[in-house]
Amino acid sequence: MKIPTNTDRLTIGECNLSDKGREAIDQWNCTVRTALELFIMINGREFTNTTFLAWLNENSTTLAIEFEKHPTKGATGGSGRPNSMKNLMSPKARSIMQTIAQNLSEGGSSASDPLVATLDSGDMKSNNTKIRRLLPSKENYLTHQNTRLLRDLELGEMLTSIERGITTQVDVTKVGRGAFNTKGSSWLNAVVRKFITSASLNSAIDPFAGQGDMLRLCEAEFHMSTSGLDIQDQLGWPINDSLVSIPKSTDSICITNPPYLANYSAKRKSMWPMVGSYYENTGRGDLYEIALDKCLEAFDYVVAIIPETFLHSNYPKDRCAIVSILEKNPFEDTTFPVCVTCWVPQTKQNPVIYVGEREVMTYSAMVGIKGDVSRSKRIVFNDPEGNIGLKAVDSSKADDRISFMQGKDFDYPRSSIKVSSRLMTYLNIPELTTEKDIRSFCERANTILESYRERSEDIILSGFKGNNKKGKRRRRLDYRLARKIILEALGESVQTTLPLE
Repeated sequence: MKIPTNTDRLTIGECNLSDKGREAIDQWNCTVRTALELFIMINGREFTNTTFLAWLNENSTTLAIEFEKHPTKGATGGSGRPNSMKNLMSPKARSIMQTIAQNLSEGGSSASDPLVATLDSGDMKSNNTKIRRLLPSKENYLTHQNTRLLRDLELGEMLTSIERGITTQVDVTKVGRGAFNTKGSSWLNAVVRKFITSASLNSAIDPFAGQGDMLRLCEAEFHMSTSGLDIQDQLGWPINDSLVSIPKSTDSICITNPPYLANYSAKRKSMWPMVGSYYENTGRGDLYEIALDKCLEAFDYVVAIIPETFLHSNYPKDRCAIVSILEKNPFEDTTFPVCVTCWVPQTKQNPVIYVGEREVMTYSAMVGIKGDVSRSKRIVFNDPEGNIGLKAVDSSKADDRISFMQGKDFDYPRSSIKVSSRLMTYLNIPELTTEKDIRSFCERANTILESYRERSEDIILSGFKGNNKKGKRRRRLDYRLARKIILEALGESVQTTLPLE
């Protein structure tokens, strides 16, 4: 299935090199300007010189040979390791770097027709790691350029390596329609069972019924009459696009596992032609949020299995009474971290959060622990030359957890750091100037992190890709909370309690 496009127009961030484009880059039969235009169409509007040069090095045999001719001997980055991209000193590499810095950046010494601007981040990043962004005035121009050298990605074709041009085909039905079947019964724990019983309704409706697994379980456990809707016509239910509207039924409880797909994932997986209109028409950032909107409009009582990241989202929780985090996977074909949410007609709720059937705390208490912190110039995230390593995600091994460590001890390639890095990264704290300072900081930061994890039973952190080998949910540290922990470890007073509404 091919993305419907105008052949004279391409989409920024959703392209790949055509055969002619790959040949042009490989043999370097193009200008720096053209190469950067191609890179932006593939990578997106923001980039750094380092990532662009790495892309050139991956895709051009001619340049790779040229780059290796005259590297500066003994040159290293701030970490003490060789920084091959920064210190390439061949005439060709030097020319490319000067072209980007002077001829393409707005405000450059000879930028007669700038393509990108350098963002003023207010930090001390080197020229190669500063973020560049496509100028708004060039948006329309760029989408009509180089049409022979680029191609749109096909529906469901996900670019998994920009540098190598490697794509993977996703299952369009599963991803676009949320067709992940709820075969397991772990979602119906004692907490959810009590909620369904207390609603005192005799019928259940699933607007995203799929194969009907949740409805069959309700029939068996509660002796309810059940009915379903679905957008797919081959499943035997009345056909309905429940992301657009759901018939109102206040005499039934809604029990469902709606589709979930974030808008950025829809773009990355080339699913926008199938689902893009839902986001555009509602302003929501994920399909499950749109589904919840429609369910809450049609029903007084709703039970919905949704991503656990809901806890840390901005989606309104005023009707949500219960959130039960499921560590036991209810699906047969994905390990996506989920929770069961229970909704009531009354507003001003303060959801009680459970891990399975174990009560942990209220939503407002969790928000109070997370606190509030603004950006700080004392910290630079995603700096390849940083002095602190941050492993921001738990491993599948139970004892390999999120942690801060000395940059020199972090076994992660500095060349892999991008503007978008979120799981493994380096950060720079300039005031930590000695190894003793860095080591002491890491010890304090890890102690603070572990105290937060213990107090909140980990729910302060987002779930990440299933469980570890001991069956406990893996977790991810977002940069907002990481910033708070860092500032506390540096001795700065940070707000830790938010006023309750």
